[in-house]
Amino acid sequence: MGQRQKDFDTAILTGMVKALDIVKEHGIQGLEKDILARRRTKIKPPMYFYDLDKCTDDIKAWSIRRAAILFVAALHDEFGFGVTRQKRMLLKVAEASRLLQTSEASWWDYSKSIEDDLGLRIFETKEGGIRVEEIGHGIVTK
Repeated sequence: MGQRQKDFDTAILTGMVKALDIVKEHGIQGLEKDILARRRTKIKPPMYFYDLDKCTDDIKAWSIRRAAILFVAALHDEFGFGVTRQKRMLLKVAEASRLLQTSEASWWDYSKSIEDDLGLRIFETKEGGIRVEEIGHGIVTK
């Protein structure tokens, strides 16, 4: 057996061991989530996505807080939202954040709901901002 075949066999065995670890800790649904995450992101980290999630928890919390600050500023400046409405909005954001962290909801769920209910599609720009497009009768308009 050549070195290339040995490397291939080692990689397969390593993958099987990782899969077994995921199933032991998170069940078969955990393995399915890990596989879907790897397919969707096309990222092949040398760690489990669960471990990657733990590593990024601080970044996610920081990002949610920063987004909430932007929401509060925009709703106050543009629409005059006061303390009562801002608190209601922040409680809703906190609930949505909790659902994301516990995997009871996903970013895809929220994006799809916004598209279906409001007819809006939100994109990230290369400059780090966002672009919003209105979806009208199957035609995307800017």
